[in-house]
Amino acid sequence: MAYKAAHAKKDGSGSAYRGNRGIAVIFIIIALALMLVPSLGTIWFPTETTSGVDEPAAAPSPVDENGSPNVALLSDAGAWFEDHFAFRNEMITAYARMLTPLRESVTDQVVVGSDGWLFYGLTLPDYLGQSALSDRALGNIAHNLALMQGYANSQGADFVFAMAPNKNTLYPEHMPERYVRSAAPGNWERLKPVLYDHGVRYVDLFEELSASDETLYLKTDSHWSNRGALIATNALLAAFERPALSYGDDAWATRADFEGDIAKMLYPADPGVEEQQYVRSVNGTGGFSGPDWDYVQGETVEDDTIETRPSTKVDGAEGRLLMYRDSFGNALIPYLSTAFADSLFTKLVPYDAGQIAAFDADCVIVERAERHLYYLAEHAPIIPAPIMTLPFEVPAGDSENMDGTTLIQTENGPYTVLSGVLDSRIEGGDVCIYIEVLGADGKTTTYMASLVTVPADEEAGVEASDYGYEIYLPHEVVPVNATLRVVAATDDELLGVKAF
Repeated sequence: MAYKAAHAKKDGSGSAYRGNRGIAVIFIIIALALMLVPSLGTIWFPTETTSGVDEPAAAPSPVDENGSPNVALLSDAGAWFEDHFAFRNEMITAYARMLTPLRESVTDQVVVGSDGWLFYGLTLPDYLGQSALSDRALGNIAHNLALMQGYANSQGADFVFAMAPNKNTLYPEHMPERYVRSAAPGNWERLKPVLYDHGVRYVDLFEELSASDETLYLKTDSHWSNRGALIATNALLAAFERPALSYGDDAWATRADFEGDIAKMLYPADPGVEEQQYVRSVNGTGGFSGPDWDYVQGETVEDDTIETRPSTKVDGAEGRLLMYRDSFGNALIPYLSTAFADSLFTKLVPYDAGQIAAFDADCVIVERAERHLYYLAEHAPIIPAPIMTLPFEVPAGDSENMDGTTLIQTENGPYTVLSGVLDSRIEGGDVCIYIEVLGADGKTTTYMASLVTVPADEEAGVEASDYGYEIYLPHEVVPVNATLRVVAATDDELLGVKAF
């Protein structure tokens, strides 16, 4: 009897074990099936767009661009799968929604703030004071803008520069407390007096926008709202002494239909919508368009080059506007398009100042986002270099302190481009750079160069320097085998010279 009882107990344990094992097998099968859904599902449901700002990885190719076997095939395939596996965006969105109440983000491109506010992660260096430009770099920006302004004025056009503030610069109260805002002046605050010293006309949009009690940026987007864009537009028009645009309350409509660019990064499958206000006749018919103006070139405000004209029923629109702009300009285009008889907007970089004359512009605007101010230091505008007369004699021989100075000659359309970097022994915030060209007739002509901040490039073996230069000269003024000399000087003192 005792034996039978023990035997029965053993059989019962075996049944329980087999039951638990069966549950474990089922769990493993379900887990494997779930793990295989993204990979096998990619055959039928590949993800075509990613949540980031970059384009999804291209499909891997067994050969490279030279027709040789692609040694990076496996890594390319991995990158493609990472961007295209099935239900990628849905999974990211679900996970991001779980983290949002904790003010955590699934991507470093997005900072989750309070009260539903989202901030672009790439504005953090400005906010934290980690992107401070050198005094020399700020001088480079002002110098290059002054050259653009001088050229615009020589063509009969007024000029103004404007910086579009980062959202967290205007609304820091919605940033997470773990990010401590720098107390040091930002690049814009430091740049303003330098612009003034160089005589560059600018509009302080931070001052204009912060003076309003109204919230003028979108919660889920990195840009200003249509209301904020109108304030910015009127500040720009005031700089040209033009009348402000004004719309009565009945001209505005509020619709909950706007998908923010930051929300699309964080919640790619379901970004949601927020309220946006529209002027029915200007930007109220979708796509930042309205019946008060028309496209002459381009189809949406996202296009690189756009030309617009107001409709015949718009009174008082006169003159021709040329605007060099970035994505903050999207919301400005509808308003400005009703204020000028013709408007040309371009996102192409570097800025081609030749368009000022080609378009016969009366007004020129350069608009740049705060987080992209560095670009103005690193990229010179395409502009015919002005001829200068130096207040001192330049000796025939080379200066020892210019031995490390470089010069590279290339071509860009109608221009010969001369660029390089000064010897590191030449320094000082007020150093200007000139190029002397000795023509075939023996005559020397001196041109002022744009000043360029050269970022470090370890792969190319390039060291960072704020003493780079770039100059655009018509081909005909640079004869073949011409003697070129780089001259470094302040307003009244020669610092060095080197011939090439």
